[in-house]
Amino acid sequence: MSLFATVKDLQDFTGVFESEENSQAELFLGSASDIIINYLGYDPELKNYKNFYNGNGQNYLRLETKPIQQINEIQINGIVEPLADFEFDDDTLIYKNGKFPDGIKNIFIDFDSGFEKVPDLIKLTCLRIAAILACEADNNIAITSKSFGDNGSRTFYNFTNFNKYLLPISKWKLI
Repeated sequence: MSLFATVKDLQDFTGVFESEENSQAELFLGSASDIIINYLGYDPELKNYKNFYNGNGQNYLRLETKPIQQINEIQINGIVEPLADFEFDDDTLIYKNGKFPDGIKNIFIDFDSGFEKVPDLIKLTCLRIAAILACEADNNIAITSKSFGDNGSRTFYNFTNFNKYLLPISKWKLI
């Protein structure tokens, strides 16, 4: 499971979570990381992928993760192709002097993609969402209250929508 921030990061960010609460903090961080992965459409941490793709008759294939760091092997219809015939950009593999032949799962690609160090903005987004999830603990789901000292308090009902927190990382989202 990818965690884009540590329990220590969440402790520093929120000022809560003593060491005995680490499992709950890890739950919030894991959930926040999953929300980010679902939003982006891929896990942004650097990983190796070995996938089959459908040939599309075009000179490019989208690999559904980014940024591509390295291509290790390409097979078309079971034949290993020279890597010099290809280049890549962000999430796209480009066949420089040819086209990927139409077919079902006829292109095999072994590649590395993702960030060696996840961008700080993704880490901050994870911390923000984890902190919101933590606020919902202890039966406080959808409830926020504000105290006005001697003048009383108000309770507001909120429904969690993370869109405003996810928007800053939209440049890394798959289109």
